Amino acid sequence: MKTCLQAVLAISFGAPLLALAGAPVSYAPTPVSGKYDAAVALNNAGVVAVNNRDTNVPYRIGYIATFPMLTSVGTLGGSDSFIRAINDNNEAVGESTTAEGTSHAFLFAGGRLHDLTAEHGIVAAAALNDRGDVAGSSSDGRAVVLRDGQIDAFGPPGSGAASINDAGDVAGDYIVNGSSYLAFRYSQGEFTNLGTLGGQYSSAVAINDEGAVVGTSVTADGRRHAFLYERGNMTDLTPTADNSTAVDINNLGQVIGTVDNQPFMYANGKLVNPNQFLDPNAYWRMTTPIAINDAGQILSNGCDSQGFCYVTSRFDPIPAIPEAPGAAMLLAGMATLGTAFASRQFRARHHAFR
Repeated sequence: MKTCLQAVLAISFGAPLLALAGAPVSYAPTPVSGKYDAAVALNNAGVVAVNNRDTNVPYRIGYIATFPMLTSVGTLGGSDSFIRAINDNNEAVGESTTAEGTSHAFLFAGGRLHDLTAEHGIVAAAALNDRGDVAGSSSDGRAVVLRDGQIDAFGPPGSGAASINDAGDVAGDYIVNGSSYLAFRYSQGEFTNLGTLGGQYSSAVAINDEGAVVGTSVTADGRRHAFLYERGNMTDLTPTADNSTAVDINNLGQVIGTVDNQPFMYANGKLVNPNQFLDPNAYWRMTTPIAINDAGQILSNGCDSQGFCYVTSRFDPIPAIPEAPGAAMLLAGMATLGTAFASRQFRARHHAFR
């Protein structure tokens, strides 16, 4: 049986080292979470959202890491909070337990938590954009967007939003025939079924500012494959693979995910293993990518050189991938923002979080 590290190093698809236009010469990995926590989101300034998963502590609180500063998002009165997404303003959405032990959706903005379940009937908050629009699911089982304090509910029963871009376009999925799911995009009031790769299932997980959507679909022969939907067409990113899934896309059109237990990056029609861009002597390797930003930084779970897989790292491209228009000014501005870790006392209620 291969060790975890050997599995990572075994590249299951070939491509020239510099097959991608603008690809980095190498990546510099920086660990951002360890054994008892998990990094889950990344913004364009390289800021990371981390959730505590240590079952031996009474409080498991999500925090935003602007290294070396840490900002706790706190809770809605309970013992746990779980961040789902962050934006470039270091605002976050997710779920938290209340003093009564129930799970409510929250928005962390202005230095405090807003209870989206109590205030707007949002039971799950999945994403937010830089305008502060929040996408998720409502208590009546429909996809919703909270814009300027107003709820926009759309889609059939059993729908849920997974991602929102800065134009307010949303991607997600909805239940079909009570047993399967189909991916959708919602833009300017129009709800579009994205179809499948030939099977009966598809699910969208991310949308960029151009409206391109990525996710996973079942093929006609029953395999689960990563897809890219743009300009009205769904493309199978890994047609020869056994199984694959896409997890994110940035505004450069770069898609990341896993294929046959290996990490992948897709751009300009090319599919490569990003571990090809790591120094052979690098201590960390990618296993399952989580997010990619417009600076080309990749947040990924990984293994160390001894084969132990317990750390999430941010992999920074060297040299940096050219930024999207306007991104340089945005990143420079965000780099000046510092936040202090806010410790606070919480009620000692030990309810298990979802």
